[in-house]
Amino acid sequence: MHGMRDCPRSTVSTDWRDNLKALARQDFKVSISIDVERDYRLDGRITTRGVDEGLPVYFDLLRSHRIPCDLFVSGEVASEVASLGLSLNQSLVALGCHGFNHPAGPASYLSRKSDHVLKRELETATSIIRSRLDRMPSHFRAPNFSISPRALSVLDALGRSIHIIPTLAVRRGQDLPGSSRCR
Repeated sequence: MHGMRDCPRSTVSTDWRDNLKALARQDFKVSISIDVERDYRLDGRITTRGVDEGLPVYFDLLRSHRIPCDLFVSGEVASEVASLGLSLNQSLVALGCHGFNHPAGPASYLSRKSDHVLKRELETATSIIRSRLDRMPSHFRAPNFSISPRALSVLDALGRSIHIIPTLAVRRGQDLPGSSRCR
C-alpha cells in the first residue's frame, strides 16, 4: 500500500521513501551523513528501532543509487549495525566514530567529561567499532555537537584524524583551536 509500511497493522506513514526516491533520481552530487545511535528517548529506555528498521532502508536506497555516505556509529550500537549485514563498501561508505554512547541530554556532552573519561570512552568506542565492523573508523563526530578544544586534544593524543566536525562555527577544512589534526 502506497505511503504505509509493509506491515498491515502499522499506522506509520512511509511517504518519505517516495520523496527520497524522487530526490535520488536527480542529477547532482551529494553525500549523506548519518549518525547511527540509540533512539532518542526521554524515559531512559535504550532502544535501537531507528538502527534496526530505518538504517537498512536508507542504506539500501543510497547504495542503489551509488550515493556515498558517512556513517558515524556510536560504540554501544556497533553490534546492532554489524548484525544488519550491510555492505560497507569503502568506496561509498566512510566509517566514523560517534563516541561510545549517546544518551539524551548533557550526559553525552564531551565538553563536560574529564580527559580520563574521554580517553577511555573514545578508545572503547573505536575498539568496539573496529572489531564489530571490521574497519577502523576514519572520522569522528561528537555526540550532540559537543566538541571542544579539550576533546580535540584527547583525540589528537590518540592519533585520530578529525575529518568532519559539525558545529555552527566550524566547517570541513577549518581548524578549531586546540587541534593540529583537523582536516
